[in-house]
Amino acid sequence: MFNIVMPKIGLMMESGKIEKWIKKEGDTVAVGDILLELMTDKVSMELEATDAGILRKIVRQEGEDVPVLEVIGYIGEADEEIPDADKAAETMTAKEPLETSAENKESISIPVEKEEPQKGQVAISPLARKLAESNGVDIKNVKGTGPGGRIVKEDVIAFIENKASAKAENIVSQTTMPASVIVPAPAAAGHIQVKSSTPLKGMRKIIADRMVLSKTTTPHIILTSTACVDNLIVLKDRLKTKAKNLDADLTITDFVIKIAANTLREYVKVNSSLQNDNVMIYDDINIGIAVALEDGLIVPTVFNTDKMSLLEITKKRKELVAKAMQSKLSLEEISNATFTISNLGMFGVKNFTAIINPPQGAILTVGCIYKQLAFSSDEIVEKSFMDFSLAVDHRIIDGADAARYLQRFVELAENPELLVF
Repeated sequence: MFNIVMPKIGLMMESGKIEKWIKKEGDTVAVGDILLELMTDKVSMELEATDAGILRKIVRQEGEDVPVLEVIGYIGEADEEIPDADKAAETMTAKEPLETSAENKESISIPVEKEEPQKGQVAISPLARKLAESNGVDIKNVKGTGPGGRIVKEDVIAFIENKASAKAENIVSQTTMPASVIVPAPAAAGHIQVKSSTPLKGMRKIIADRMVLSKTTTPHIILTSTACVDNLIVLKDRLKTKAKNLDADLTITDFVIKIAANTLREYVKVNSSLQNDNVMIYDDINIGIAVALEDGLIVPTVFNTDKMSLLEITKKRKELVAKAMQSKLSLEEISNATFTISNLGMFGVKNFTAIINPPQGAILTVGCIYKQLAFSSDEIVEKSFMDFSLAVDHRIIDGADAARYLQRFVELAENPELLVF
């Protein structure tokens, strides 16, 4: 009998949602067949069978959120005995490596003993415990919905939100008007007309949860600098035609990606993460590029960006954005970024700040190119500028380190010829 389990993709994934079972109980399954569609913490994906046989039993149903590595179904022979699903629930407690290989990303069938809390202790995931501690939540008051009643981060977030809602209702009840005061009913014209009401689910729910997690557990410090990009524009325009002949659509964004990666190579503390109270400084520099979709945001990864040429970055960026727009990104292409860049310049946004994408330690935001008068050789001339903001996790990155990174970034943006050294 083979276990079908919820795969663990990426360091931060704790659960996945089953969207649709493609195979039904009793169906014959071959290796490579699509078993089901699920939503991970990053994107929708199809789960392929790694074993052949008959889908004997579906343990977890469509619409359910399932912890990673928990059994969701069984494949076996027609006469094989089906295990007790309750006793087969599996959770992973060991650390996961940074990289997730293509061979094990679809299905994992390694039995892991279920971690039982000691007598008197509350069963809670490390992430949920950290979230509770940072918000002053007594975990004894939180009801767990994980395997065996284990408290997961969603339980803590729900407790915080419910507590805030109850406090607001209490304030309203204490300010009720006296019975002698007659309050007229609102006129029909004053009513708020609701155009639509849509449950927060899928990608939007995942984005919401991750942003709440980041803002409630990560102390952000944000620095902003301005760069004169006249030289950068001249260089881009000079190389654009040559790049086009090589099937590469060179943009300012490609220069920004290259500059960000090269600067991370010099200031390695910014290419870091805090996990389980360990400060992890990565050797690999993998830049995530935030891409806006109709129903949310996705961040494909340019791996080993600092080792790539400007032309290679241009081609890879174009490829990843095209795949993102067509929902064709693989799980490997949206995993293991160590630093993120978010660019809203194409919308005319001059500057903005962003929320760090956990478990990363920093995110760089890019605004539009704008004209401004400035002094040059005692003359007032018009120059082109861009604003850049860097948000860092202040637990592991000091303001001075972030400032040095941003200072060097601006220096390279203003003098792009330094990229060849």
